[in-house]
Amino acid sequence: MVEEDPPYSCQLAVILARDAPKGVILRRGPTNWVQLILWHTDSDTFEEGQWFRGRIYEHMSDLSPDGSLFLYLARKAKTLQREQSEYTHKWTAISKPPYFTALALWPVGEAWDGGGIFTDRRTIWLCHHSARAHPRHRPRGLKVSASFEPEAFRQRDRYNRWQLIQEGRFYFEKAAGFPLGAKGITIKPYIWQKDHPDQRYQLVIESYREPNFKTEFLRYVVDTSNDERTLLEDITWVDWDQQGRLVYSKGGQLFASETTEEPLNVRAIADFYTNQPKRVLPPRWATRW
Repeated sequence: MVEEDPPYSCQLAVILARDAPKGVILRRGPTNWVQLILWHTDSDTFEEGQWFRGRIYEHMSDLSPDGSLFLYLARKAKTLQREQSEYTHKWTAISKPPYFTALALWPVGEAWDGGGIFTDRRTIWLCHHSARAHPRHRPRGLKVSASFEPEAFRQRDRYNRWQLIQEGRFYFEKAAGFPLGAKGITIKPYIWQKDHPDQRYQLVIESYREPNFKTEFLRYVVDTSNDERTLLEDITWVDWDQQGRLVYSKGGQLFASETTEEPLNVRAIADFYTNQPKRVLPPRWATRW
């Protein structure tokens, strides 16, 4: 799911593995710094890994079904030196979490290409015009396909059991005092839905275009036994984890429900707010296939 930037100096985005009790946390903040953290959801233990100075696009990234490989789209500040380098300032890469160290890498440069998804444990699709990897960073043991089809990222949501139940409709209207002399207007929001494993509860996310072009998300837990909706305020990510718990992030904290039967009975399980960027060298296993 695509999530917006909240008003926090620290924010968490999470990608859960489909077939294993693992997830990766992208902790962003301060500006232009991202830390990769591996989350073992069955024990709620965490392995804090490397920091990256730049932008990681979580909505164009993915975690392998077994949680062993992380496919991500990264971007650094554009400089003449980076533009002229063989890696460029933007690339898609595969690493072993919680480390960003690239095992496979596809330079992107100024193109609109970038990112991808795991279609199964050893198969990836890249949103690239070409599957040609950097000669010193070729994928091993992976089947790779490539096509520039940004809409194909919705397949990741389907793999993760999110359903798009309403296509959004937006338009722009000329208006003084707004960026580019226009304001955004929502005719109807995008709506995604994900059922709890026992079918009693649902997660619902609604996406609205604000007049300043930003996207506003409303997130609810719905009790299908009585259609009661509970708004989850000020959160930046939400899902059911592999055990069926409600899990979400708010600021630099991660929350989880204490039982699967009562998803709204939550507690904080981790707080990464005070983490600060530092150099972290990858162990040898994270630098080799």
